[in-house]
Amino acid sequence: MVIIQTLDVGGAEMDILRNFPHIHRSEGYEVVLCVFGKRGVFYERAERAGLRIISRDDQPDQKTHSSCFGRINEIFRSLFFIYQTIHRERPNLVHAFLPRAYLFTSLVRKFIRKSDRPILVMSRLSLNFYMDKYPLLRWFETSICHKDTDAFIGNSKAILSDLRQEGCKESLLHLIYNGIETQQFANERHASDFKSPFHIVCVGNLYRYKGYDDLIDACEILVKCHPSLKWILEIAGEDREDNLVRLQSKVLKLGLKKRIKFLGYVENVSALLGRAHLFVHPSHTEGLPNAVIEAMSAGLPVVASNVGGMPELIASQENGLLIDASDPEGLASSIADLLNAPERMFHMGLVGQARAESIFTLDASIKKYIEVYDFLQKPLRSFISFAAMYALSFGA
Repeated sequence: MVIIQTLDVGGAEMDILRNFPHIHRSEGYEVVLCVFGKRGVFYERAERAGLRIISRDDQPDQKTHSSCFGRINEIFRSLFFIYQTIHRERPNLVHAFLPRAYLFTSLVRKFIRKSDRPILVMSRLSLNFYMDKYPLLRWFETSICHKDTDAFIGNSKAILSDLRQEGCKESLLHLIYNGIETQQFANERHASDFKSPFHIVCVGNLYRYKGYDDLIDACEILVKCHPSLKWILEIAGEDREDNLVRLQSKVLKLGLKKRIKFLGYVENVSALLGRAHLFVHPSHTEGLPNAVIEAMSAGLPVVASNVGGMPELIASQENGLLIDASDPEGLASSIADLLNAPERMFHMGLVGQARAESIFTLDASIKKYIEVYDFLQKPLRSFISFAAMYALSFGA
């Protein structure tokens, strides 16, 4: 059973949508999704993929739960829903994605009889920056939840390093890189395609930590310091925390309206990447972003912040450039360096595409998930096999 708050647009949700329909169809596994928050835009896609989904019928009302009492009430309703679902379905294993699902599932599991408790797996897809903001949450997760978890999955070495520092045992840590359908984004590129005017693309929901303010500031620097360069920037991603209006106002104030476009949610990201020349990812914190892997698969060079798992994607400046986070000057300089060297961009894109196709494939991530699940359930499967053999021999 996979437990997550929502199937809205996000890296974890895409990871589930890509991997678990295949795991569900593999021998010996039946995957059920438990969605305890709003259904999200990927809900119907998950159903069409053949996954059985159990979700709350009464969706949370944001206005109703804006008060402290409303938020507390929502937490208890979510906890009760998860408890009911686990108690009714009796899964052998539960896999919680993202901190809230992990905290709720870990807490609920303690109220289930030990003999009936499922194996608990958690996936973390970002660095633990949220713990600095919420010290009580840090204490609860590290002192209570981690002590009773059977396996921890991180999608980058940086995340596994965080988990080690939080006291998680090395034997329980597993690295599973995000896997995508690389061929879905691949297209044949030629050196002659990389010519002015250049099309720069950035993909990611509009959170502050994604570094969009830095990117807009970098664009202002590009216009002032490299006026001969011709380029446009398209940003694909849903509004978050009401940042869209603020960012649009900033673009207008800096006179960049003709240079920068906000596209909102884009269904066909492959087509967007296919007409681009350069991908930028100025985030302040990351695990291992799918967006960068997709860009690599599309044969694009990448300029990205040197945070989290980014060095595991951008290797020794062979397929892109890494810059310091929150550094608009460095970002502008790196973008200008590449736009002034089209042939270099082309060769970087080829290297990145080959790297994505050799390491970050969907087949590789599915295989790793099944290996972890098989390892965790080996004692149980051995017992079931023994019991079945004993029953057959007794019947004979």
